[in-house]
Amino acid sequence: MVILHRIRAYLYDNLLTNNSSELLVVIPALPAGEYVVEVVTQYTTGVLLKEPRTAAFGEVLTVQ
Repeated sequence: MVILHRIRAYLYDNLLTNNSSELLVVIPALPAGEYVVEVVTQYTTGVLLKEPRTAAFGEVLTVQ
């Protein structure tokens, strides 16, 4: 059985690049385990959406 951890982090201070096809952030130190990386946004092409949208990275992040 695999337990995936979810940690909510606000990445405003860790955001390095935010382009339409690229998002580069510095992830804070995490305890060992497997994580799902998700990005939640409420913006699209400069417009505020009514509801937030979530996009999950296709691979599991493993921290040893």
